[in-house]
Amino acid sequence: GCSNLEFDVANLRNITNAAQNAFSGCYKVYGVLDLPNLETIGNSAFGGILLSKVVNLGKITTLPDLAFDELHSTEKTLTEVRLPSTLTTLSTAFRRCSNLATVICEAITPPTLSGGTFGDTSKAIIYVPDESVEAYKTATNLSTYASRIKGISELPTT
Repeated sequence: GCSNLEFDVANLRNITNAAQNAFSGCYKVYGVLDLPNLETIGNSAFGGILLSKVVNLGKITTLPDLAFDELHSTEKTLTEVRLPSTLTTLSTAFRRCSNLATVICEAITPPTLSGGTFGDTSKAIIYVPDESVEAYKTATNLSTYASRIKGISELPTT
């Protein structure tokens, strides 16, 4: 396993594929995930690592089950995720990410969602393209989160 592997995920910037369980259980891997060249990501690829933000997932179209699951994390560190405009399918990628506060989805067309995708993220506000707010609020499995869906223009500046 990689439970003793320690490094900043900034070192992964050039990867194009994060295979299933690629970094799952690497409890000392940390940082802000910025993967502009990413094309595919597998189930549980980053499960349990100490990410504070996910700012770029490249050109992925599918975010699979448990991609960022914080099941075994002693600290729930993930607070912000930015999903690319290319995203078409979103599974239960954020299971047990209880401190996730901001989800920015740049896809104009609402992605197909699994039920419970944001179930463990009770405080997450989901920011979407302004022109797509109503489509997101009424989309299958997204309507559950309608009260938390806002336009990107409402995103607080820091």
